[in-house]
Amino acid sequence: MSILKNLITFPALITFISAHLVACAAEPEGLQLEVYTAQFSGIGENSFTLLGENEAIQIDSPWLLGDGEVLAERLKNNGRELTHILLTHGHPDHYMGLAPIVEAFPNVQVLARQPVIDEISTQFQSKWVHWEPMYGSQLPTTPVIPGLLVGDNIFLEENEIQFMDLQPAETMNATVFYIPALEALITGDLVFAQMHPYFADLNNPASWKGALESVQVFSPVSTVYPGHGPFGGPEVLTEAMNYMDVYQEVAQPGVPLREFAPIMAERFPNYAPMFLWWTRGPGFGIVGPGPLGVPESITSTLPPHLLQGQAPQ
Repeated sequence: MSILKNLITFPALITFISAHLVACAAEPEGLQLEVYTAQFSGIGENSFTLLGENEAIQIDSPWLLGDGEVLAERLKNNGRELTHILLTHGHPDHYMGLAPIVEAFPNVQVLARQPVIDEISTQFQSKWVHWEPMYGSQLPTTPVIPGLLVGDNIFLEENEIQFMDLQPAETMNATVFYIPALEALITGDLVFAQMHPYFADLNNPASWKGALESVQVFSPVSTVYPGHGPFGGPEVLTEAMNYMDVYQEVAQPGVPLREFAPIMAERFPNYAPMFLWWTRGPGFGIVGPGPLGVPESITSTLPPHLLQGQAPQ
């Protein structure tokens, strides 16, 4: 039976993301960039495929095994040999769906920077325990541990891919990738476009803004490809920095979620709201989403078993 059976979906967020994703930017002859936006996790994480004449490089994977299956099939159908999978960071929504891809391409090298490798190796179990009540068998029971990504660039055929490590932002350790031939910056979760970012790990908007400023060393940039949300021009980075300023002003330490979340929602009315209410943790603590003031529009998208204390099927 296909693993695509009984997948969890969050229709509101998927609808939002689908409505805002358009075709990729213009590409030079012989090099293409494709975006895969996850269909089943409910948070629309993006992963990216760089296609050369005969080979391909994948940047990040989806979260769930079902999405990994879909992407693996898509990669097989593009007719290129997948040589590398590069990871931006160690959050599960960007690597836990690797297994079907690695199975489809047994010679592929999965690579990440050493701090990301360490994070995956040491935190996989705790992340699995944390998320298993929501996603059940859609999560792998063992991780794919990357090899070491060294230097500051890698090549897809004759096309250079530059990369740089970030100061703490959404997570403690992360890497961005820049493709000069495409003038494309792949940010991972440094950028959440047209959606509220995920602050539950570090909750440090000042450092996050500093990381956003640091990637402006890459030039020229015509297209910014975020970890979540639709791609766009350089204004995507500007909007993300503005969000950090507002968040630092509104969501100061000690201000309860139920007080600052509605203010942020009002300041950014067109942003997808899910991560805003996950800022203090996706399990909503020990009291549940209701007492925290999480709106019905959010709780209605959650799997019923999560709210009823039942195990996923």
